[in-house]
Amino acid sequence: MLYSIPYDGQAIMVFREDSPDGVSADVNADIDYAIRHMGKDPYTSVSRKAIQLCDGDGWIVDVRWTEPRHDYLETIVFHFGAPDTYVAIYRRSASSRTLTPAIKAVSSLCPPK
Repeated sequence: MLYSIPYDGQAIMVFREDSPDGVSADVNADIDYAIRHMGKDPYTSVSRKAIQLCDGDGWIVDVRWTEPRHDYLETIVFHFGAPDTYVAIYRRSASSRTLTPAIKAVSSLCPPK
């Protein structure tokens, strides 16, 4: 699912990936693998922290990455689980204003029961 924010080309995306094993013992490696798998390599991790999401643990990660002629910031929320992992992303240009409601929206990720 993709929701385009009518401000400066910003977007919120939510998707589900198969993850039959859930999160491993090294959650940071799982996060790095997932970010690279999304095509954001090379990227710079700006911040990373564990958060409480609905009925479980999640992680919120801010990254900076570059395409030709464009620098982006993304706030990525992961809810690792078995058999599915849910991911919410708030993408914006590095030069645009961050919209606080968008950060709150992706930080409220609740996987279906």
